[in-house]
Amino acid sequence: MAAAELLNETPEQRLEHEVLEWTESVYDEAERELSDSKELKLTGKLIDYIEGRQWSPQARFGRSRPVENRFVRQFIEMVGQLTDILPDFKVTFHDHPEGFSELESLLNQYISLWAENTDFEGDLSQTVIYGLLHTGYGKVQWNPALANGYGDNEYIPISPVNLMEVGTDNKLKEAECVIYRVPVTLQYLKRRYGSIADFIKPDSNMQNQPAQMMRPAKMSASQWSKLPKSLQNMLGQKKDGMIGTKYPIALMKEFWFKDDSQNESSTSFRVGPENANWSYIVEPGMPIYPRGRLVVSAGRKILADSCNPYWHGNHPFAKYRPYRMPWSSKGLSALEPMAAIQNILNRINGGVMDTVNAAIEPTLIAPKAAFSDQSWDSMDPGAPGGKLRYNNNTPKIPEFRKPPELASYVLAVKQGLEKEQDMSSGSAAMNQSLQKKQVPSGDSLDMILNSKSVNIRLMGKNLKSYLTEVGAMTAANIMQFSPVKRRAQLFGGTGILDSDFTKSYGEMKPAGMEPEEFVRSMSFSIRKLNMAAERSEDLTIAFGLRKNKDISRTRLLLKLDPNFDIKQNEQELLAEAMQAAGVQGLIGAAGGGHHGGKK
Repeated sequence: MAAAELLNETPEQRLEHEVLEWTESVYDEAERELSDSKELKLTGKLIDYIEGRQWSPQARFGRSRPVENRFVRQFIEMVGQLTDILPDFKVTFHDHPEGFSELESLLNQYISLWAENTDFEGDLSQTVIYGLLHTGYGKVQWNPALANGYGDNEYIPISPVNLMEVGTDNKLKEAECVIYRVPVTLQYLKRRYGSIADFIKPDSNMQNQPAQMMRPAKMSASQWSKLPKSLQNMLGQKKDGMIGTKYPIALMKEFWFKDDSQNESSTSFRVGPENANWSYIVEPGMPIYPRGRLVVSAGRKILADSCNPYWHGNHPFAKYRPYRMPWSSKGLSALEPMAAIQNILNRINGGVMDTVNAAIEPTLIAPKAAFSDQSWDSMDPGAPGGKLRYNNNTPKIPEFRKPPELASYVLAVKQGLEKEQDMSSGSAAMNQSLQKKQVPSGDSLDMILNSKSVNIRLMGKNLKSYLTEVGAMTAANIMQFSPVKRRAQLFGGTGILDSDFTKSYGEMKPAGMEPEEFVRSMSFSIRKLNMAAERSEDLTIAFGLRKNKDISRTRLLLKLDPNFDIKQNEQELLAEAMQAAGVQGLIGAAGGGHHGGKK
């Protein structure tokens, strides 16, 4: 206390200092755990493999280092299969009062339109890519600057290096604290937080200028030396005296954590801005942060300290793990076994290339006295039509080394490894079927593809769970933030609800209903993910059922396209039938008149 008085700290400054110290200590703890994790090293290694850097700088110096990048092809095929989806989702309200059926219909249309009009599919593919490394993350936030200032949901794919979980064994929602870090410019911080960001200093290790990367103090020299170059550039610190940049960068950190603090005073107070629909009054003895707490910092300065602004009350993040393991909060890598096989294939191909080179340019073996030193340095024994003159007094005639013979089992091992690597690919199954003497039918090909894609199906099931979390947060944000002007702009009169005319004008939430209760009454579910192979199989079955008249035409059309406009189609069919009937009538009238003329 004396130190605070000596420094003339105000209570607000002292609170900011305490919050900053707490958040930085949690951040250091989480970063140490991340630095020691197997997943961090694996992330850099697999990124190097995807980008074609598959040979260690110390490996096979002076020899062939070929890269037959089957690994990348397999990787792209897996991403393509996992992102070629058509989710069959539905928003419902349980025990909802009268009028919520209109809200159900509006939310289902709104989410479909949002996914179509944004780059959600492209952003989702990035999360899938991170997931194939081992774990992919995504953040669903409401950005008031989108949609020409009306605001809209924003989906942000996050690298597993930039999100850290503290206090959980498996589920992200149960984490005591989730830390999201992202490099941003100082100009961005000033635009978002105003004058409070004026005195933030850039982080030296965030500048995009060439400089020598230094090892962080919390990481040992042995750990640092084992990291790939890409991760050293990401985690390292640059020496002072680097070239300046016009857009200095700082590391912004968001701390989303559970805080059980209660109002121990005898007075009530408001948390959050008064005009925000997520602010609330805390009565004496009540929790201050029932939905959780959010602290944002950058450059060792607190930029924001308030409650979780989202009515759903969860950390606004979702975690995708293609292979979930009960003993780890991270996922099992789908690419690590393929990278191990690729490493062996590269070594085999390197040996084959060395053998080929030895046959094309054989080594010349001769006594040292056979040629002068000048001749040894300048001769090219493999030059076509070249002539060599040697000393007759040498004890042995110069000769070329016999080229090594490649053992037959080498290629057999290579083919076995390639077959094992291709087992995870649906296209490999297709290629195998096309090599048969009789090409299978389309239905048989679908069955082959489905049987060979068990791993893709498992990844797809976990992707379905991930998209369910993302969809629930997306729907909740629309219910909380979407203004009536935006809804009327998108959907016309159907975008305006009865609740827009109640006490909380222009909001979806009915008057008198608690925000958390309103969001909890909503349920987002995905009945089927509809991956490409599954859709093909379902359509084949649907056409067969329609042929036997076991399902209606309407059901078949909806199977082809869940958003198919049945009413518009019926009107068009009716118009075509009337047009055809009119044409037939004209033909009949013309035929009757001609017949009468003969009489």
